[in-house]
Amino acid sequence: MVDGLRVRSAWSNGNGVAFFADANTLYSLSSEYAKTALVSDLDTNALVSYCDARGVVYATDGDRIWTLTQASASLVGVMAPQSNPALSTAAGGSLAAGTYHVAVTHIAANGEESPVRFPLQGIERCRQLWR
Repeated sequence: MVDGLRVRSAWSNGNGVAFFADANTLYSLSSEYAKTALVSDLDTNALVSYCDARGVVYATDGDRIWTLTQASASLVGVMAPQSNPALSTAAGGSLAAGTYHVAVTHIAANGEESPVRFPLQGIERCRQLWR
């Protein structure tokens, strides 16, 4: 039994370590019942789901995915940008008149690309700007 403010989402793969969420923190729990904080910014209502895939423990709060060990949590993948840049028109250039949609992603050194978090932004180019 684990005491806490809002304990939920307890899980173990039976290999001597367990995980659970309490309030806004995701913890590991050793076989000696010592808890270690791994993630400290959970939504207090978020449930955490776990999966053991070939000895690697994955967890998600529905927004992010981590790999877990007894001592740490590492984000999986590339996080989406928090905002899109502001766009504006300018005279000159070689693009034809029209509406162009722009999305921003992040790309990791290994080539992995983040999702697009925000809606695409459209900008209309007027024909007289190109003359």
